[in-house]
This record gives sequence, C-alpha cells and structure tokens, in this order.
Amino acid sequence: MGLKNCRQTASPLHAEAEGLLWAMKRTLEEGYHTMHFETDCVQLWKPIQDQEE
Repeated sequence: MGLKNCRQTASPLHAEAEGLLWAMKRTLEEGYHTMHFETDCVQLWKPIQDQEE
C-alpha cells in the first residue's frame, strides 16, 4: 500500500474519514460482517455516536 495509494484530502478529519471508510470496505470485501473499529478522532466519532442514540 504505502503513501502511493494515498490521495490528498481537504483536512486531517477528511483523511481520517476516508481511512475508516476504506477499512470498512476492505473488511466487507474479505467476507467479515461483524466489525469493531476504534479511533482517537473525536470529531469523527461524535457525530456517528450521536446518530446511534
């Protein structure tokens, strides 16, 4: 993979979101349907958590 596959993003938050989305897609492609992801990016996690409540 490496940096060659990285695209420029508008912000660090956007990069975090793209990374999480990529990981979710790859996990599904590998056939896993139960997933657990962790992040230290509160700006990314808070809106997701608020939707679940």
